[in-house]
Amino acid sequence: MTQSVVIDASVIVDVLLEPARRIVLLAAVAERAVIAPCHIDAEVTSALARLYREGKLSDEAVRQRLGLLASMKIERSPLGSLALPAWDLKDNVAVLDALYVALAEERDTVVLTTDARLSRAHHRAELLDWTASH
Repeated sequence: MTQSVVIDASVIVDVLLEPARRIVLLAAVAERAVIAPCHIDAEVTSALARLYREGKLSDEAVRQRLGLLASMKIERSPLGSLALPAWDLKDNVAVLDALYVALAEERDTVVLTTDARLSRAHHRAELLDWTASH
């Protein structure tokens, strides 16, 4: 059994926008430690800011979700050791996404994502299906 699982920003944004999806996420991670490159907070904040600018979230809603993000039990991994392995993936995966894949490779685990493009681009990326019953 894998001791940890890497989770990407797409999953966190989906959970923050639709809290009912938390149940599917909890089933997917089971009792494994959840890890992510430390830039996950910046990616999630950027996505929420975009939704704010589009008028889809209020300032208060963004602040609430950022508070939830800060309280999530995610081990944030430094980027230093991930930069070169991520760069090696540049031809198949966007560099920010490659940081998640590099961390998964370093920890010998998978990346849970809702990004279909990423899941097709690398064997370590597994598409999290919100409609699946777990």
